[in-house]
Amino acid sequence: MRNFRFGALFSARGVFALVFFYSLSVGLLIQLVILPFWMPALDAGHGLLKGGDWIWFHREAVQLAERIRQEGWAVWQLRPHGNAPIGIAAAAYALIGMSEPWVLMPLNAGLFAICATCFYLMFTLVAPRQLAFAATVPYVFFPSAVMIFGQIHKDVWSIAGFSLIALVWARFAAHTAPGWKDVALQVMLALSGELLIWLVRPYLVEVVLAASVLTVSVIAVRAVFTRGVGPRHSLQWWIGIAASITLLVTCVWLPTGNQGTKISERRANLVWSRTDLIPASADIALSKLGGSRRGFTEGYPNAGSNIDTEVQFHSAADVVKYIPRALAIGLFSPFPNMWSETGVSPGAERMRLLAGIETVFAYLALPGVLLLFIRRGPHGTTTVLLIQAVVPLIVLALIVSNVGTLYRMRYGYWQMLIGLGMIGWGMWRRKWDTKYRRNSR
Repeated sequence: MRNFRFGALFSARGVFALVFFYSLSVGLLIQLVILPFWMPALDAGHGLLKGGDWIWFHREAVQLAERIRQEGWAVWQLRPHGNAPIGIAAAAYALIGMSEPWVLMPLNAGLFAICATCFYLMFTLVAPRQLAFAATVPYVFFPSAVMIFGQIHKDVWSIAGFSLIALVWARFAAHTAPGWKDVALQVMLALSGELLIWLVRPYLVEVVLAASVLTVSVIAVRAVFTRGVGPRHSLQWWIGIAASITLLVTCVWLPTGNQGTKISERRANLVWSRTDLIPASADIALSKLGGSRRGFTEGYPNAGSNIDTEVQFHSAADVVKYIPRALAIGLFSPFPNMWSETGVSPGAERMRLLAGIETVFAYLALPGVLLLFIRRGPHGTTTVLLIQAVVPLIVLALIVSNVGTLYRMRYGYWQMLIGLGMIGWGMWRRKWDTKYRRNSR
């Protein structure tokens, strides 16, 4: 019985159940007990932490829910003021009849658990189940994760969407001859992931598309060059790849509401020099990065953890030159000098300290990614996972000039790299243990 329970834990259902009940319990505990009774100085009311967008989300959702009760569902909007969490919360408040953030906790816990399950399934494609489970643990138990599932948040939706898409590409890289049912399931997962991202952060769909195009290119080239020496890729495999990328391209053209208008306005104020050496489409894409970064720095000039706000992009060369710095910020921020600085928002000092502890863990884990590649070579699935994590991480670091915001937005991509690093360290330890036992005989 004991072995059965232990084995059940290392399964997709076991991981989902564990993470769902953990995040649901912790989220409710924070909203109903810890903030109002143990940390009242940080409580903004209704179990919400002071200093976050979730306070405004809740206030607007309460007003919209009241309008729905009085005037009917015709007044409901998906993205009031360009923010889907308001519309989602308002719908939940109106349906349940209680305008309290805790009613959203089962939904948040479910989305958070979906990502944990996807991480576990992806990691099982490159490592044994026990090691894959261990690599998923930091995503779940990092203290900063509580901010994602314990408040009204966009990131819990976009992270779940990203993980579903990454799982699809990882499975396509790992399985060369899937059945039609499996292909249909993966296409459905891709569509679900794309819609989850589009729902809260429509502009991130383009980032995911860029990562997916690079991923598909790597998968296709690998399939062509290994055709004579490896297993043949089935027709349904190619159809699934084409269908998934088509869905993602389609999502880019979905309406974005107020958010799309804001981005266009920011780009209009950008001075950009055309680079003739690259295609016009690539130059336009890079100009979007420049416009988004300018809009972000101008929109939050007094944020407490701003970094490199003086850096602006006016040409493709400016973007390319900054990529190494963006990668360093994306991977290793907050830097040690930020861990003890005085913050602007309530409780910022404690949050910075916790972020410092998490970053130290990342510093120790991330070198394992290199060990994983040294141990296994350019493995297709590992390469796909790396692309899915690194490309969005760099793009976000190019745009977001505030470490606190970047810390939340990069969480899923960062955690995938930390998990791969832990797998790399774990495989090298197993190799070392095997070699040691062999030599001791």
